[in-house]
Amino acid sequence: MKTFSSKEYISQITFEDFINEIVDLSRETQEQSLDYDIVEKTEDHLENLSKAFLVLSKNAEKKKIASSGVEWFLDNYHVILEAVELIQDDLPQDYFKKLPSINPDLKIPRVYFLARNIIKYFEIEVLQNDLHDFLDAYQEEISLQMSELWALPLMLRLSLVQILSGTIFDLIEDQKAINQVGNIEFNQIEPGEVVARALRTLVLFDHIDWKSYF
Repeated sequence: MKTFSSKEYISQITFEDFINEIVDLSRETQEQSLDYDIVEKTEDHLENLSKAFLVLSKNAEKKKIASSGVEWFLDNYHVILEAVELIQDDLPQDYFKKLPSINPDLKIPRVYFLARNIIKYFEIEVLQNDLHDFLDAYQEEISLQMSELWALPLMLRLSLVQILSGTIFDLIEDQKAINQVGNIEFNQIEPGEVVARALRTLVLFDHIDWKSYF
């Protein structure tokens, strides 16, 4: 079985091929997920994003707005804070451990792997219909546990927070992130557009009726 990486999937394939590949990569599972570090690192992401917010706020006061991505970030920073709080509150370690994992060494949750690949395939802007289509197609082959379905919105938000943390300093001159983090790479999408898309999707997620997926 292939191991997990930050370059899980190339999105320039058909939806059917995407589903087939993800099913093959996630069919074999172990009982527990042990890599809780991915949740604990939300503190690192928060430090990065807080620093970026302070720097970009000062730049905005000087009318030095670099891109629409910066505007989205400044206008919706509270959405990021709410997402991080939700992840930390609703993904405690005892719940996390009960999620099936797909990597025998790192014990990464299958649902986290799925979330990152959904974000990758749809190039960050994931619509409600996209999620329905993915879950319908995927569960024709593999039925997710109820715990995984409940965790999916959190893992999607976590993936977006990771993307923002790993990308925002590409929009800030002469500044570096406090913490280096793993990111998902998006070829041919400018950093400003990556940030804007991630925030638009975070905002959308706040308006989705997630109970409809359960």
